[in-house]
Amino acid sequence: MTDTGTIFKIKVTLQGIEPPIWRSFQIQSHKNLHELHQTLQAVMGWTDSHLYAFTQGGRYYGDPDDFEDLEAIDARTIRLDQVIDGKGSELNYEYDFGDYWQHELVLEEIVKAGPGRTYPICLDGNGACPPEDCGGTSGYERLVEALRDPHHDDHIDMWLWVGDNYDPEAFDVDRVNEILSRGRNVVSFSLRQGQYLAFIHNFTQTNGHPPSTGDMMRHFGVTRSSVSNMMTALEGLGFIDRIPYQPKTVRVLVPPEELPELD
Repeated sequence: MTDTGTIFKIKVTLQGIEPPIWRSFQIQSHKNLHELHQTLQAVMGWTDSHLYAFTQGGRYYGDPDDFEDLEAIDARTIRLDQVIDGKGSELNYEYDFGDYWQHELVLEEIVKAGPGRTYPICLDGNGACPPEDCGGTSGYERLVEALRDPHHDDHIDMWLWVGDNYDPEAFDVDRVNEILSRGRNVVSFSLRQGQYLAFIHNFTQTNGHPPSTGDMMRHFGVTRSSVSNMMTALEGLGFIDRIPYQPKTVRVLVPPEELPELD
């Protein structure tokens, strides 16, 4: 939205990864912490599929219903400028309590909004966001190692899981700002993921039921574990849904007009 108030320039860095994955962005100081969470999901490239919390000085901010053993302050009731209010102020952001992604936020600059300027806005960054559910920093390191080594035992499976256009070093600030301008976290699928989605859709339209794992193995010439990894990834990203442990129940949630054409 357009704002004429105080603007915070913040740098967020994902901890435990080298080279660093970071983003620099501007956001209105009056935004609440849940809105900050939504902005962080967009600028980093996460899919908002897991729980989160902000921590500072022993205090937890998030959704109180998500914390059974801790007293968490409702993130929707706390403004950003109530927890960081001076240059150099820090705030910790935890995302996915299984993979345990830790982000350090540092307030770098306080400015006045420019006339007609729209916020939040991403200014710069480095590195692609790790794939969801890849196993935290250690799992991410193994993933990158497998992708970079064609002779690695897991190279093909990892390549099929993340898609052939995943580049750990890639960052597109224009794409991030496109997502921010829509006011929601929009996730795009890779070429390989799109091929699976299109095949499932076309197979279902032609045969009156979704394909089995065997149908996908034969079509793509891959192993059962490769298909399983791909289905898990697509489901985690919200592109499909299915009934667990029941064959031929997969359903594509992406509009048909957004799917690629198969050769």
